[in-house]
Parts: sequence; structure tokens; C-alpha cells
Amino acid sequence: MSLGRRAVRQTLWVAGGTYLKTSINFLANILLMRLIAPDQFGILAMAMFFLTLARKLVGFGFNHALVHQQDDLHRHVPTHLWLNAGLGVFVAVAAAFARPLVASQYDAATADALLLLAVFGLLESIGHTPRLLLEKELKFDRLIRLDLVNTVASNLVGIACALSGWGWTALAAKQITAWAIQTAGTWRLHPTLPGWRPCLRSARWYWAFGLPMWSAGIATFISLQFDDFLVGSFSGNEALGYYGRAYALASFPTVMVTHIVGRVAFPLYARVQHDRDALSNAFARVVRVIITLTAPGVLWLAVCAPELVSVVFGPDWTGMIAILQLLVIYAFLRPVYDNCGELFTAVGQPKVASRILIAQAVAVLIACPPMTWAFGASGAAIAVGGALAVGVVRAYQIVPRYVNFSAIRAFGPATVAALAGVASAFAGARLLGDAGPIAVIAAKTLAFVAVYAAVLFAIEGRQLREDWREFRMSMSGGESD
Repeated sequence: MSLGRRAVRQTLWVAGGTYLKTSINFLANILLMRLIAPDQFGILAMAMFFLTLARKLVGFGFNHALVHQQDDLHRHVPTHLWLNAGLGVFVAVAAAFARPLVASQYDAATADALLLLAVFGLLESIGHTPRLLLEKELKFDRLIRLDLVNTVASNLVGIACALSGWGWTALAAKQITAWAIQTAGTWRLHPTLPGWRPCLRSARWYWAFGLPMWSAGIATFISLQFDDFLVGSFSGNEALGYYGRAYALASFPTVMVTHIVGRVAFPLYARVQHDRDALSNAFARVVRVIITLTAPGVLWLAVCAPELVSVVFGPDWTGMIAILQLLVIYAFLRPVYDNCGELFTAVGQPKVASRILIAQAVAVLIACPPMTWAFGASGAAIAVGGALAVGVVRAYQIVPRYVNFSAIRAFGPATVAALAGVASAFAGARLLGDAGPIAVIAAKTLAFVAVYAAVLFAIEGRQLREDWREFRMSMSGGESD
């Protein structure tokens, strides 16, 4: 099989597997949210924040370095394994020392959860090396099969523990099970390494390669997770539980689109990076695909949130409704921005994306604390959405340096269609009067989808058909061996 055909086949495996995993996790989380109280989700979310922070502070892009390296694998592979294992031990020891401080500033449950996750996080650390080797060999189909088994098994463990009344420990058990299956599976799929002895020269290369990525990683972490820390610190575990679950739900429609677009956009832009007209057409098409597919999903969530949350998750979760409605702004803007990052990297300007990420992180650091202190989780949602909006505006100011692009042409039709759909959804709900929540959801959905699709295709149906045809061609043709 040619390299091009193999790459496309593996991309389709990744896309299909990701969609299926996301759907399974979504359904499992519905059940877990009906079994476990919001504050228990908040405990685990705060512990995961501290764990991820520790990993980011000592993480220097070793995984990216191994994927990049093509030579001398007999030295670099075992060194990568030992470096990851060593950092895993360091994080576990740091969590043990930090436990009294976390318990005094938060609560004993959060401290226990942090220590438990840090210790068992060693399982994940020693599983990175074989997994990356499988990815280097484009054996994504094997990994996806493993991931699907892992998703089902870990969720079953979590649900079983939740049914036994374990609370946050059920969520921890789910995560630990996932790490254990992932590591055991990747070692089984790729058990043979090209050596076991670490190399000091290789270790120095890893540090030198990964150090420039450290600041970008920290900036991304702040932009994506600092709000969790503030909500948990200022408003408590229950508010963080609402916030974390609202964020996951708001991101669901965009995750389903962004993953496949991200896989296609970067190689597509890289292929035509020296042809401005072709690059311009490709960028405009991808933008329209993102907007056309994500806008209806996130807006539907915002419109149906009051009824959807109470019906699907239960009355204990109604506190997340307003947060969910605010976070859809962030969820919609995320793939719109990420597409610019793919463009900047493809044309050889990754520093542009890094600078914008750092600026977003600074904006979050400035705006999020006072907004969260004053307005709780809703304030955090507004702050992170505003910071990302600033990044999106700045990114699209820079985009014309590399492509010919009209924001009005790209964003206008979907915006008009979306506003018409939202108006029709509320009008449909009002016509039902005092009907039950399920009937209201159905009415809003039918009205929104019908009007959105009708208006959008009336404005640019021909363009959408052309975009879809080109998008499929980029997935299945044109690669050379």
C-alpha cells in the first residue's frame, strides 16, 4: 500500500475511532453525572489541575521530540522511556510532599485524590514510549482498537464504582483503569524496544529540543485550565463540578468537527503553502466547513440548555445551565482559532501562533481572577471566552499576510442563518406554551435545524456543495507515494 493511501486510511481510522470514543464517553458521563454529586466531580477536577500543572512544569516536549527523531533510535527510544519514568516519579514524590499544603488550603479529599492520581500516573508515564513508536509507524488502527476497548472498560469500572457510592473515587478509578489498560495494551502491541540503556548525550538532546516548547505548553495550559483552578479556589468544589461538566458538554460538538478538520487542514495547507491562490482557497473552505458544522451544534446547546440539562442530567445539575450557555462562545471560537494555528505552522511561522497563545494566557491571567471572584463560574466562562475572542481577532488580522481572505464572506452566511435559527427556536417554544421539557426540546430542535439549513442553503448552497466536494478530495486523493 502506498504511503499516501496508508496515511489516508489511518486518518479515517483515527477520525472514526475518535467519534466513537467521544460518543461512548458522552453517554457514560450522563450516567455518572446522575450517580455522582457535582462537588465530587469538582474534587477530581481540582486534583487533575494540580497534577497537570506539575506535569507541565517539568514537561519539556519529550514526546514531540521522539516523534520528530528518525535516526539513532537505539539511543533515543530507551532514553525517552527513562526520562518519562523519572519525571513520573518526580511528580509522585512532589504530590506526596504537597499533600499537607493542599489539604490545608482545600480539603483532605482533594489532597488524597491528587496523591492517588500522581502515584498511579506512573502507569501512563511508562506507556508513552511504545505508543509513540506505534504512531511513528502509522499503526493508528491498532491504537484505535485499543482505545475503544479502554474506553468501554474504564467507563464500566467507573459506573460500577459509582453505583457502589464511591463518589470522587469512582471517577479516579475510571481514570486509573484507563491509564493501566492503555499502558499494558501499548506494550503488548509494541513490546520490543531498540535498546534499554539510556544515553546522557540523548538526554541532553531531548532537553535542548523540548525547551523552546515549554513556554508554549505553559501558555496553553493557562489558557485552557487556569479557569478551573480559580473556580475551585473561589467558588468551591460544587461550582467547579458544574463548570467542568459544562465545559465538556459545550465542547462536544466542536470536538467532533475539529479533530478531522485538524487532521486534514495542516497537510493540506503545507502542500500548497507556496501557491497563495490555492492556499487562500483551501483556508477559506476549511473556515466555512468549521463554521457551518460547529455553529448549529453549539447554538443548539445554548438554546436548549434549560430543558436539556434538567431532562438528561437531572435536577442536581441545573446550576450548570447559565455556565453552559456562556461557554458555548468559547467552544465555538476554539476551532476557529486553531485553524489559524494550523495555517501559521504550515507556512513556517509557528512563532506567530505561539505569541498569540502567550497573549491569550496573559489575558486569562489578568481578566479571569477578578471576574471569577466577582461572578463565580459564570465570570470565569466570560473571561476565557473574551480572552479567546481577542486571540481570534488578532489571528485573523495576521491571516491576510499569507492568504487572501474575507471574514465577512466566510462568517456572514452562517451567522445570518444561525441568528434566524435561534429566533425560530424560541418562537417554536413559545407556541407550545406550558408543554413539557421534552416537547420543548423537540420543538426548538426542529425549528432551529429547519430554518438554519434553509437560510444557509438559500444563501450559498452551491458554495457549500463545492466545499464538501473539495474537502472529500483532500481526504482521499492527491497524495504521492
